[in-house]
Amino acid sequence: QPELLSTVLQIVGSILLQRSTGNEAVDRRRDKVQSRAAAALQQLCNASAIPLVGSLIQLYHQTLPGLAANLQLHVVEGVSYVVSKLDNPSQWQEAMDHLLGPLVRGLESERGNVSVFGDVLDKLQAVVRHYRMRGRDPRATLVGKLVRESIYPQIQLGLEAHSTDPKIVEKSCRVMKHCIRCVPDECQGIMQQWGACLLDRFSAHQHSSFVYALEVLIVQYYEEPAAKGMLGELFHRMTSVGLQTLSRMAGNLDECRELVEDYFGIFDRCVQNYPELICTSQILPATLELANTALTVSQRDAASAVFALVQNFVQYAATDYCPEQVKAVVASVAPHNLRTCMGLVVSVPPYYIQNMIPSLVHAICMSSPGQSQQWMSAAMGVLPPGVVSPAALPSAMGQLTSSRLWDVERALSDIGYRCEQLVMRNRNAMK
Repeated sequence: QPELLSTVLQIVGSILLQRSTGNEAVDRRRDKVQSRAAAALQQLCNASAIPLVGSLIQLYHQTLPGLAANLQLHVVEGVSYVVSKLDNPSQWQEAMDHLLGPLVRGLESERGNVSVFGDVLDKLQAVVRHYRMRGRDPRATLVGKLVRESIYPQIQLGLEAHSTDPKIVEKSCRVMKHCIRCVPDECQGIMQQWGACLLDRFSAHQHSSFVYALEVLIVQYYEEPAAKGMLGELFHRMTSVGLQTLSRMAGNLDECRELVEDYFGIFDRCVQNYPELICTSQILPATLELANTALTVSQRDAASAVFALVQNFVQYAATDYCPEQVKAVVASVAPHNLRTCMGLVVSVPPYYIQNMIPSLVHAICMSSPGQSQQWMSAAMGVLPPGVVSPAALPSAMGQLTSSRLWDVERALSDIGYRCEQLVMRNRNAMK
């Protein structure tokens, strides 16, 4: 019902265009109503408001000067979604010109204003992320040209001006991620420049977003023969910088948990999809040693990345196609991984880390059944006296090195419970 949609849009638009009255109480109420109106507009657009695209574009321009940035983002999200559904090429191009024009100009004019520049980046990624254009899609040529000639150069200048600001770095890398995913073929021409920019900026300021941006490039282009060599070199150089940074922080990795997450995350992605990158890495032994230390990180996402890498690497090393020198590296670190896991159980970590430990212990033991008993015996040495009695030790060892994950989970749950009881008794004794 276009008439009803038009009426609703007029009501919502009139609310969004209200300006400050100077009365604090009135403005506070207006802010609440505008927040709900912006969310309603986005929902209206998501429900299909294609017949109103002209009115929506007009409202978008009207709200740019005065509406709060977080509310303006709802408008951009909603209008962008509607524009992405347009079938008429000329109508789509005209709408995209209206959407992206002010934002591209804003990248240049607002570069000196960190807050506003960041808001422009948020809006820009909200527009671009709706698309995946490949092959002969005529829209790809238009968007690709805009990315190469306008968006990327301004992103590069913005990073030069604000490379110390982690939020600007994250938002800039996110825009480039969506641009690359939107028009990957068209962005191949700036891949090498973007890679060089990432290396240069990451060498100066070790923001984790640069590492994630490298992962995006590898995932998108590593299978391209012309890109493989360049991306491999970029991977080795950037991860070397990351390793140096994390090694300096080895005593307090929770302080750089974002870099922990993305550094070990890119290694994990490569182990699963591009193992040749890992096998040729000169810093692989040092990375796996550092991963053993990083298993004690308490932040959920960082811990998940580290546990995933160690487990996937252990499983990769157990395959026939893993090079022997890599198997040797993993075998040298695996006993330490088991010891660290048992130490974590003793420390009574958060439940989400408790849930990660059994599958890693199981993977390590299954990777080398002939050595698992020896490794586990040494790892059990970290348990406090009385947690596992001498009489119960053979049974516990059998469960912990069992081929059935359920046995490992049950044994670690029992040991964890006893450790928790011990901690509580010690705590009560100190009172």
